[in-house]
Amino acid sequence: MKVLGVNLSHHASVCVVDNGKITFALENDRLSKIKAEEKNVLHCLNYLKNNYFDYISYTAFNINHSSKQEFYKKIIQEALSINNIKYKELIEFPYHHLTHSFSAYYNSGFKKAICLVIDNGGLSPTYKNKELGQEVISIYKMEEDNYKDILKIYSNNKNYYFEENNVASYPAVSTAGLFQLAQNIFNYKEPGAVMGRASYGKENLKIPKIFNFEDNKIFLNLKFLNDLIYANSNDEDDFCYAIQKQSTEVVIKYLKFIKKRFPDYSICLSGGFFQNCMTNYEIIKEGFDVFVDPVSHDGGTCIGLAQHIYKIKSKKKVFKYDNMYLGAVPNKITKLQIQNTVSSGKKFQEKQVEVSEVASLINDNKTIAFFQGRSEFGPRALGNRSLLYNPSDIFAKEKINLIKNREWFRPYAGTVLYENKDEWFNFFGKDETKYMSYAVKIKDDKKNIIPGVRHIDDTCRVQTLKKTDNENFHALIKEFQKISGIPIVLNTSLNIAGQPLVESLEDALNFIIYTDTDYLYLPEASLLVNKILL
Repeated sequence: MKVLGVNLSHHASVCVVDNGKITFALENDRLSKIKAEEKNVLHCLNYLKNNYFDYISYTAFNINHSSKQEFYKKIIQEALSINNIKYKELIEFPYHHLTHSFSAYYNSGFKKAICLVIDNGGLSPTYKNKELGQEVISIYKMEEDNYKDILKIYSNNKNYYFEENNVASYPAVSTAGLFQLAQNIFNYKEPGAVMGRASYGKENLKIPKIFNFEDNKIFLNLKFLNDLIYANSNDEDDFCYAIQKQSTEVVIKYLKFIKKRFPDYSICLSGGFFQNCMTNYEIIKEGFDVFVDPVSHDGGTCIGLAQHIYKIKSKKKVFKYDNMYLGAVPNKITKLQIQNTVSSGKKFQEKQVEVSEVASLINDNKTIAFFQGRSEFGPRALGNRSLLYNPSDIFAKEKINLIKNREWFRPYAGTVLYENKDEWFNFFGKDETKYMSYAVKIKDDKKNIIPGVRHIDDTCRVQTLKKTDNENFHALIKEFQKISGIPIVLNTSLNIAGQPLVESLEDALNFIIYTDTDYLYLPEASLLVNKILL
């Protein structure tokens, strides 16, 4: 049985589940070049042209509104028709938070779990002729074939309160929504910038408390919103600090509620809020053993949806992913392909190299665009579409910022060999972080060795890497370790700020044309490519 899951919310995306296994997952923005694109999956579906699926299911946040149902149905039907994709049944699935929950649960490996979902907003149901507002916090109990609502929080801007059967609606925005709001007020490029800026802030008594937490419901202090809107630049960092700190405290309260009520259940986390690697680290420091959905933003809902539809229709097991390398299979890279990929006006030179030569270049503070195999699904570069650099260079951030056009205060991630992780970082018992879900503390005796990936608070968003995860990437870092003594490389996404990650070889070649990146390394072909300036 083949199932296609389609997400038409932010980060529009598709996922194929074939006989219980994920065989393909891709976000449309990788191809359209419109970051976090909504509604359009035409480019993704082009890779699936002329295919047949037993079931195709599609979802979007707030798709339940009658005005939007026909709109989304028309979009998906037209995209399928253009690409000659046939199917037995087309299924609308309107339950946004549930798709987040499915993605986390099915891929956690847990038999029974409580899923906490927090994002900027999902379904907007109507109850007793009143619209509750958008769901912003959901808790589900998941057990094999069964799931159950435990708690729902909706937010609205109406002047009424509604509370019944563990459902609450009141004037508020979500914890995730605050990051979006601060982004707009402070003119950051992404909501995640608030997290990066928070580390520069401090406790400021002039800033009102953000939340009141009563009976598992969060009430927003509207005075805080007013003060945030009119914040001056002197308090910018402190506002970001307050948002980060108090949002994390809210999450910890919900986790304590879950653990007390369901002590025998594992915990899964999903929804856009859990892209917050600082909060995720505080969670494990508190002693919670959790699974964080690596694609917790809306793009990941296509995975949970496809897996769920397969499970309920086939009555068979779904298999969790082992990695995020789920993009299209590229053509075999050759010298001729490189020469024919871009316009004749662009000149490249390429040569055969050993991996040790590339490691030496990194040690010499050269920037390396690393391109191989299938692209990573989701927001993190995990060694197939990565920009690599020497983490020991004190000017690393400045140099990479010039290439990527990122804000000065944003930190860079590091990839560490799994076998060396505990020598360099404090994981508080977490075995691995292969999807970069946590910003962990660098050990005191190591923090001055790797300033390029060290944030102001002495943390680093880390990817742990085993040889079985990515053999070519592991080999490069191993060679770099032999030269430098450091089993870590600075690893950031192969894109310019505000643009999606590169997808194709053409994208990668254009990246080194239009940036000051020194080299493009293609490990599968053992080729090192650089541009010839005309």
